[in-house]
Amino acid sequence: MKELPMRFVRILHAVDLIERNKHITLSEIAEELGMDKRYFTRFFKKNMGISTGEFKRVAQTLPEQERAARMLAQAE
Repeated sequence: MKELPMRFVRILHAVDLIERNKHITLSEIAEELGMDKRYFTRFFKKNMGISTGEFKRVAQTLPEQERAARMLAQAE
């Protein structure tokens, strides 16, 4: 099995943090990932194609199955 590039690991971790904790701040996520908040927001948008704020709103309103399907579609 191939290892995922570190950027995908970080994105998956960020997505997990956002989905599990609706009150988590961008600063807390960035710190967890070892990044500066500004860099994290650019990194997230570049890799996900959506801003952190938009993703947070979508992730917290969709049922769990729809979130998983959306993540898979964006990862392709």
